[in-house]
Amino acid sequence: METQFTTNEENEAGCRERLRNYLTRLGWTNVEHSVDDLLSLSSGFEERFSWIDRFVSPEFKTHILVSGSAVGSELIVARRHGFGEVHGTEVDPELFAIGESRFAGDPSFKPHFCSGVRLPYASGTFGCVVSGHVIEHSRAPFRYLAEHLRVLQPGGWLFLEFPHRYHPVELHTTTKSMEWLPWPLRDLALRVRALRWRGRDAQRARMADAVRVDLRPVSVWQIRAYLRVLLASRARIVEIMFPSPGVVRLMISRSR
Repeated sequence: METQFTTNEENEAGCRERLRNYLTRLGWTNVEHSVDDLLSLSSGFEERFSWIDRFVSPEFKTHILVSGSAVGSELIVARRHGFGEVHGTEVDPELFAIGESRFAGDPSFKPHFCSGVRLPYASGTFGCVVSGHVIEHSRAPFRYLAEHLRVLQPGGWLFLEFPHRYHPVELHTTTKSMEWLPWPLRDLALRVRALRWRGRDAQRARMADAVRVDLRPVSVWQIRAYLRVLLASRARIVEIMFPSPGVVRLMISRSR
């Protein structure tokens, strides 16, 4: 059953302003567009959950985890698509605080600040785990995948979406990411780029350094290899699609 969520207009306006200022400080490009995307309930998140609905039956909709829940919009869309207890994890303290303020007084949404590798949930807690554009920002994609499979119920579903290694830029800052290069060469190229900008454009130098440190190349073949190692083929990729150029989407089923 669809459940509506309404926010206090004054509070929502305050969240928008706080988010706008934060993304500006981070050096994101197209800040207004990014603010609209993060707060919107009807753009990419709605399309994402319409696709997820094709796979997840009602028995696996009682508990859902949204990894990288940012300011909480994806949690609201999950509820509208029939998910019961809606949890979200976020590593950025400012995004988490903005999201938490949107849900003030509504205990049906459960955002959690989670900066460590270990998730604060028992094994097999969730019938569905959703991870959109998060795994590539993990310092250890293998451990990230292992932990999110740990909290997934047998028979449950893991949604993964990420830019594959031939995507030309980091999506938030539009900085060239060079993920197609072997790791040592990519690291060297980004270090050289940061050095070239240092002294001329400190912000661009910081973005090049941030991409080198915070973005990890991830490919479908790596995910397949991880699944074989993690669960001895007890989890498999059921469907692959490309929702936009350079971006791959996977639906992974864990065997009962």
